[in-house]
Amino acid sequence: MKTLMMIPKLLFLCSLLSLTACVEDEEALKDALGLNDDKLELTVSPKKSDISVATNLNAIFLSFNDSVEIENITSKQIILSNPPVKFHLDQSQLEDSNILYLILDEKLQPTTKYTFFINNIRNLSTDELKSFAWEFTTLDSIDVTAPLLVSTLPLDSAIDVSNALTSIELTFNENIKLASFNDVIITPDVTGVTSIEGNKLIFKPDTSFKPNENYRLVVNYVSDLSGNILASEISVNFLTIGDSVLPTIPTLTLSSGDNSTSPSFSWNAATDASGIAYYKLKRGQHDVNNIVDYKTLSNTTLSFTDAGLETDHPYFYQLEIGDNAGNIVKSNIVTLTTPPAIVTETPVEPTPNPIVVTDPAPAPVAKSLTLTWSSPTRNSDDSCLTDLQGYSINFKDANSGYALLKTVALDSLSLNCTIDTTNSDTTCGGAKICSYQTQEFAAGTWFFKVQAVNTKGTASLDSNEASSIIN
Repeated sequence: MKTLMMIPKLLFLCSLLSLTACVEDEEALKDALGLNDDKLELTVSPKKSDISVATNLNAIFLSFNDSVEIENITSKQIILSNPPVKFHLDQSQLEDSNILYLILDEKLQPTTKYTFFINNIRNLSTDELKSFAWEFTTLDSIDVTAPLLVSTLPLDSAIDVSNALTSIELTFNENIKLASFNDVIITPDVTGVTSIEGNKLIFKPDTSFKPNENYRLVVNYVSDLSGNILASEISVNFLTIGDSVLPTIPTLTLSSGDNSTSPSFSWNAATDASGIAYYKLKRGQHDVNNIVDYKTLSNTTLSFTDAGLETDHPYFYQLEIGDNAGNIVKSNIVTLTTPPAIVTETPVEPTPNPIVVTDPAPAPVAKSLTLTWSSPTRNSDDSCLTDLQGYSINFKDANSGYALLKTVALDSLSLNCTIDTTNSDTTCGGAKICSYQTQEFAAGTWFFKVQAVNTKGTASLDSNEASSIIN
């Protein structure tokens, strides 16, 4: 199999004989005819296999889809044959549009099939060489007249064009084509889409034109389907004026949540010749004269739900609408008052009922006392005390405040409890008489209070104060 570097010789041989005589190197021929599925592609005008090319064709356009050394292409790499045609290259448009022009130096013959070859084009992305070939056939009759511009929309030099203009149209006296849409330029720069529809060239901007701006649309290399090119550029100049027509004003409605901290709003769509740019929900609190910007929404949004409002407060809502020309209108004001806060009382943890302590009696140990009390059986809410854990014993002398003497658990060996046979309340298990012997105390008067403590650590109120004298 011959390599791609051998294609120039093969193509030259084909140009002298015929393409059907080149079957000895099928793959190279496929490359030459553009049949192999490579990344690099070439767009040409006239198109491949075009059978309606005028004999007065004066230029062939070449455009590649990938990065190539297009500025290094020379006429030695290009063959136009059967019969041969003299030409020269015009590279003046390479920098701006990546288009290479072959300017024909002699007229084509009528009803003739021409074969075009371009050899050894280097793809900068893959560093591979590729060659291309295609055919076109001339017409019998000769069309030597370039297309004529019939009208423009807007009119050239118009000074009252609305900035809501949605397209620029150029109409010719016959169907047209362009070598490249890059030949359509508008200043100041406006992005958009250019299309050809029969005898019309149409430019549609992506966004609205600015008001009070001078615009200029320039088109180069317009040709008819026979390849006749207009000798000069076409331009359309116009001045836009501001759109002073206001958008329609929608009605803002409270759709739900009029007595809620999460109200929902809806509105009908506004309309405007230049198009709606946005909706903006404005909100005020307490003062209807102080409604400020709150949420900017898209031009297709027709509802909004607010959240997190303060309770028991008035709120005011209004919708602002802006069009693409900068005009702004505002809707009606919707007023609502959020409900008051719901106050829930925190349940009070029941506490054991206070206990009754009798005055301490002398203990068997010298200078010690025995405290005695009746254990509680109910809580402060009159429920049964089922989680009693122990007792806190507090003490003081005549000159100080109370301090914790001892925390005694129910199962402590130092706590002695017996059934209280004098307590008739047996519903909650019956009361007990408990006693605790203190450690040795100094001589003097001592005071005591006892608290019952449950398993949650909740203590009852202090018991009564009991006292005793130690000599």
